[in-house]
Amino acid sequence: MKREYAYALALIILMIATSLAQRSTVQQNIKISAEVKKDMKTFLPKKLASDVMEDVQRSDEAISKEMIRQVSARIKEYIASGQITEGTAFIQANMIKCSALKDSKLCEAGLNFHSGYLYQQAIKIYPDNIDDYQKRAINHFEKVLDVYPQNSGALNNLIKLNTARSNNFASVGRVLAYVEQLPSEADNYFIHMGNLFRSDKKFDIACDFYSKAYQKNPRSNRACDGLVTLYTKHNFSCTMGGNIREFALDCKEIGLPNYSEELLKKELALAVINNKEAKAMESMLLWANILAENNWLFPEDVTKLINQLFPKDATLSTSDELIKDALEELEFVAQAETAEAIHELKFWDGFEPYVLTSDDQERLSPNQILLKIYYAKGEKAYFKNDYHKAEDFWQAALNRAQKFDNGFFTLVASELAQLYDSQPKMDPRNKKLNALVKNLFEGKGDAYRDNDLPMIRKYHMTLGAIYYVKKKWKGGYATNARFQLKRAVSDRFGPIINPKLRKMLGDVHSNLGETQAAIDVYGQSILDYLSLDRIKEAEDLYMKIKTTKPLNDVQIKKYEAVGGIIDWRKEQTSPNNAVLKETTPLSSYLDETSKAEIKAKENLPKDFVQVQFFKGLSDLGSQLGDDRKQEQQIIYANALNKVKDGKDLSSEQDYYRVIEANNSLSQSLEDSKKLRTMQMYTKGDLTYYTEASKEEYKVYLIPSLNKEIIVPNQLFILNDQLQNDYKKTNTTDLIKYNLNKGNFELKQMGNN
Repeated sequence: MKREYAYALALIILMIATSLAQRSTVQQNIKISAEVKKDMKTFLPKKLASDVMEDVQRSDEAISKEMIRQVSARIKEYIASGQITEGTAFIQANMIKCSALKDSKLCEAGLNFHSGYLYQQAIKIYPDNIDDYQKRAINHFEKVLDVYPQNSGALNNLIKLNTARSNNFASVGRVLAYVEQLPSEADNYFIHMGNLFRSDKKFDIACDFYSKAYQKNPRSNRACDGLVTLYTKHNFSCTMGGNIREFALDCKEIGLPNYSEELLKKELALAVINNKEAKAMESMLLWANILAENNWLFPEDVTKLINQLFPKDATLSTSDELIKDALEELEFVAQAETAEAIHELKFWDGFEPYVLTSDDQERLSPNQILLKIYYAKGEKAYFKNDYHKAEDFWQAALNRAQKFDNGFFTLVASELAQLYDSQPKMDPRNKKLNALVKNLFEGKGDAYRDNDLPMIRKYHMTLGAIYYVKKKWKGGYATNARFQLKRAVSDRFGPIINPKLRKMLGDVHSNLGETQAAIDVYGQSILDYLSLDRIKEAEDLYMKIKTTKPLNDVQIKKYEAVGGIIDWRKEQTSPNNAVLKETTPLSSYLDETSKAEIKAKENLPKDFVQVQFFKGLSDLGSQLGDDRKQEQQIIYANALNKVKDGKDLSSEQDYYRVIEANNSLSQSLEDSKKLRTMQMYTKGDLTYYTEASKEEYKVYLIPSLNKEIIVPNQLFILNDQLQNDYKKTNTTDLIKYNLNKGNFELKQMGNN
């Protein structure tokens, strides 16, 4: 409890200090009445009374900060001596002094926290009076949260008190009320409640709260941890309508593969216990795949799992024997120091069994995982500067991949080519590289004959990179680099956003003296960087080439427009933005934004410009706090309106921008349940969310990720009335509107 007390106190002091920094530095004259001065002398220690009397010129926040610090020390003394009544009187005396301040909420919140803590400790000292002290403590912590709903210390203590009174649902109601006041903290509150009910072994209720937190913030480690812990520690499956495997995929997609590994390992263990051979095999393949992809395959971990699943002297079924043998082979592969040492594998060298992965619907077989293990072992050796071992594993992977996995073949070929380029002593006469290139050309020919467009592009990319890395700008290397890279970025093989590839092509054109072509390709590379939200890299390339001579009239206008987009995107994330600083009315700012957008469309692709303005406005909206919720919603509505007809959202961040806008706007919908939580899907695989219908949702492809976003139609249908009323309002009230046949209708706009 002392730890929570100190933590919460620190938070209150931090809030006070922050408020102080934000306010004017002009000294305020605080008029303190004679009665309050008398109270100070009566109830405060002499030194504190003297300090306060002599320093009445200080700001309210500074006085509050000093008072809280002094009260903190005295309250500890009262608790230590068991003087609860005296401690209460002392806080009340200080509360009187708070009332003399122009802005007393900070002071009162701090003192209410001390009162709650005082009564909370009194429970331990005088347990016979537990009911009264619990009620008093709850009352004071609730007062803190009424003013500062983000104070996690007060919330934690409130939850503990309600738990002690077997009144968890009182905390639920309180938390839901705070979510309304401070929606940006909703996921944290939901996690608090999930933890509470998990500790109370009410796993179904805990699951509901963790799920809410995850839906609010799919990137939350803590929300994922709660969901995963329910399954791995308590055998309670909480996957929000999907299955464990799909949730494991979600964790992987948001950059949390460690949770995927835990989930799949647990699923494997339960399948073995329940004698479900097929499920155990599939779980083992998926688990091993996570290990291989993340270079996490360590023999000691496999050994530990084998011992857990199959204790010594235990009687094993036929299916148990199969799983154990496969795991022991995996243990053997993990221990291998050379590729040659890996041989006579009965399980991992085969094509069966296999599992259809839910992210791409491709067959994941044991030998594909073995390929990834070879690659990972080579990568680990490379980073340890053991280049011959790296070559050994990569060459083994290359030989195997050439027979049945062309995509993996191009990946490993690229790694080997870079190895030979960086370590020329390993291939002094380019014999190995030439053999590699020959194999790639043969594979590319096969891909053309099969009309396999994705593989054709991969071969062109790999060959282009190999020729580019040599940096030989005369003869066959240069012309081959140009040819391969031009084909790699060609739209004939489908849409592609790859700024690095285009920059490489621009470098080739430049070194061949093809200046105009280089300028055009560099320009497209900049657009790709902006599409992927890599603004710094876009600006660096723009600055490098904007003074290139000669630029023709079309290029000059295009680069001026590109520079304008870069400056505007930077402005939206700047703390000195005119909207954030409140130096420009929002309606005027949006009018200027519309003009800038129209101007940019004169020289840049329309869809690209619209998406850029969606990105920028979304970034601006995300910086507005809950005290400016209405302005945030106006900005989000305008941002979403930019992409209502666009189909080229291009980065993972776009998905989270849409989620933030959804969360903000749905708070003022009359029926927020009509806005369902969005999910990210793999292209062509929309079965995961069974309730989705084409009429209610739009599907947006993200080419760079080969994924799609499903977005409710309602977010993109904004009628003229709402747009016009946005520009008129100056109120601080929330925008109120409801849905009628798929359209937004104005319900209430402040006092207008």
